[in-house]
Amino acid sequence: MDKGQDLNDELEYRHHISTMNDRELNEFTALQTYKTCGLLENHEQRITSLEKRDRRAFGFGSGIGASISTAVYTILYLITGRGV
Repeated sequence: MDKGQDLNDELEYRHHISTMNDRELNEFTALQTYKTCGLLENHEQRITSLEKRDRRAFGFGSGIGASISTAVYTILYLITGRGV
């Protein structure tokens, strides 16, 4: 969206807010807060699941890397007949 439309939307929003009485403004604010909390809870669950998945993938990658390096070291040790 271009910046001109953003400015128009903001001005319209400010005008809408300024025409509300106190009760309407309180109800509007409460509704927006409720929606935001629901959105944050959803994002928190998604971020947590992504972090767990990333940790698991990192653990698998580390295990595979350690296994490969152990195999290479063992092969070199057997070929040379002494420690590397």
